Amino acid sequence: MTDGTATATVADTDTSGFLIADGIRLESVRNDVQMIYVIGNGDTGYSETAGGWGSWSDDPGDHGVDIRFGTTPDAAASFAFTGLVNGTYRVSSAWTTGGTRPTDARYYIDGGPTITLDQTIAPNDDTFEEVGWEDLFTVEVIDGSLTVNLENAAGGSGGTALIADALRLELIPEPSAALLGGLGLLALLRRRRA
Repeated sequence: MTDGTATATVADTDTSGFLIADGIRLESVRNDVQMIYVIGNGDTGYSETAGGWGSWSDDPGDHGVDIRFGTTPDAAASFAFTGLVNGTYRVSSAWTTGGTRPTDARYYIDGGPTITLDQTIAPNDDTFEEVGWEDLFTVEVIDGSLTVNLENAAGGSGGTALIADALRLELIPEPSAALLGGLGLLALLRRRRA
């Protein structure tokens, strides 16, 4: 599937029984991912560090329909991952959109990367576990743990609902020595041609 469309066909070649076609689910499988870790707002590792929080759930424990929302200016939450394999991780977030969402939700790591995103716009970098995810940043983990914080960047207001749904980490494998050697040889050949 390269153009954003796909067709799935279910057929029964055995005429003696019933064919059941209940549903088909497509999810991306990024070819650069070695391991995936997810913390939802009800999982171990999630905490609300400040502000007034409420919840909305259409299906408890399911990303995209089980959310926490902070409605006070100091609303803040954190997602603390432990037991990680050391390496380079892509960090992504899921949230639900709406007109009361902040346009300046800040995701950050203490002493590390920070990004401010508009939660009125749907996450659209990837689909996983049936919801959209937005890639935040890439970070190096060296001690097996990582905490990502979430807050209203401008302090929010009583009419703003900061959404804490889920955070995902994807371990990106290091390039192999053969690949690095091949890239070095390619660069050398390009220099010789120039």
